Amino acid sequence: MNNFPRATSSADRILTVLLIVFSGLAVYSRTLGHPFAFDDFGSIVGNPSLERICGWEWIDFNWRRCVGYFTFALNFQAGGLSVGGYHLTNIAIHACNAVLVWWLVRLIFRTPSMDGHPLRRRADSIALFTSLIFSTHPVMTEAVTYIVQRLMSLASLFYLLTACLYVKARLAETPGEMRRTFLLGALLASLMGFFTKEIAYTIPPALIMIEAVCFRDRSGIRALGWPIRIVGALFLLVVVLSFLAMLDTAYLSDIPPREGRQYGISATEYWLTETRAVATYLRLLVLPFGQTLLHDYPLSKSVLEPKTALSVVFLLVLGAMAVLLRKRQPVVAFGLLWFLITISAQAIVPRPNVFFEHRAYLSGVGVFMIVTAGIYGLAERAPDHV
Repeated sequence: MNNFPRATSSADRILTVLLIVFSGLAVYSRTLGHPFAFDDFGSIVGNPSLERICGWEWIDFNWRRCVGYFTFALNFQAGGLSVGGYHLTNIAIHACNAVLVWWLVRLIFRTPSMDGHPLRRRADSIALFTSLIFSTHPVMTEAVTYIVQRLMSLASLFYLLTACLYVKARLAETPGEMRRTFLLGALLASLMGFFTKEIAYTIPPALIMIEAVCFRDRSGIRALGWPIRIVGALFLLVVVLSFLAMLDTAYLSDIPPREGRQYGISATEYWLTETRAVATYLRLLVLPFGQTLLHDYPLSKSVLEPKTALSVVFLLVLGAMAVLLRKRQPVVAFGLLWFLITISAQAIVPRPNVFFEHRAYLSGVGVFMIVTAGIYGLAERAPDHV
């Protein structure tokens, strides 16, 4: 049986995109009137740098996230502090992300590692349902409705676009202008993400993972051409230097009490706690119960605590599974590694809050892909009944 995905017409693809976009609009249309909350007041309501786009103050306000703040400045110029415009922009970004998830999954199923995979002919369906889960999953709510967390959803947009354009370029049969265009587009998207939120710092390892999992039988980075390799190396250098600049004593010292918390957090306590937090994010993505806006998440004091030790072992097992399954189950390997790589950006640099649901936004893509492919895999193995 031919296991290549059935070719879809332009009309089919347009209808699919409209369905994905409509699902996001239907879920979040009732949030347009929700008021500003928490960091929205410091970042938007009380931020005079948004009043003049041409004054460039929004860059000085937070240069590491200046692309995101530029979009806030555009919203301010268009409608002042009317929350509707901010929410509509957030919903539009989320809808675009859902479409990019659909595109990325379709592309992954067309890579060499998927040759002969029994689910390859189901690629379009798996891509559609993965994107619909992403679009409507309740854990995505905080990244969409909490206005300032546009930084997360917008950085995710550039992250997903980078991955899509990179895979598209790698799938090109012969080198040429089109491949270079896709690669330069991926580079530009990654730079935009880099100046939106620090999660984009993990784009280089994510692309390396895509090479290792999806293109292991091809020429690898040699196929990209020396100009792209040089530019990519420079970008990686910028990311590394910027990341090291963040890891100064201010980031590695104890986090002082704030926002009603009467105790500080050491870097060690933060990292230990994040091992449990990552496991909780995974559980929320698979079984979304126990959600709340502000989690009262207890700190881990020692790696010998049972829950912390189990979480560390669990994460090590996930990583080992991904490596071991790279050849036999590339979908599972891709999903697990995508989850671990993208969530690592939230867990490495200590910050005052140890747990926020919006941090699982981009990581959910890998989990939803595994779940959807798993359901289709079980259906393929189920015996037919008359």
